[in-house]
Amino acid sequence: MRRVELLKRVRDEAEVEASLKAVNRIVQAFCRVVQDETLQNGRCQVSGLGVFSLKQRAARSTRDFKTGEKREVPAKRVVRFRPEAAFAAMADKAAG
Repeated sequence: MRRVELLKRVRDEAEVEASLKAVNRIVQAFCRVVQDETLQNGRCQVSGLGVFSLKQRAARSTRDFKTGEKREVPAKRVVRFRPEAAFAAMADKAAG
């Protein structure tokens, strides 16, 4: 789904008569709030959707498949998303 399609769908679902610019500002604000909350507190729970959280990945060694050379991957923080049970069940039902 492209961004314009998302904005139109959000506008239609909300049943509001707003411009796509206004809907875009709302979607961007939502994304910023989720990002800020996750980065500041390490976790952001959106009811009906799921939980965004920060996890620490340890440093590790890997091997370059082409050359066989060992490489070190540094430790880093990654964002993880865990869908709410009802959302995950909807996805499972749609798949099968």
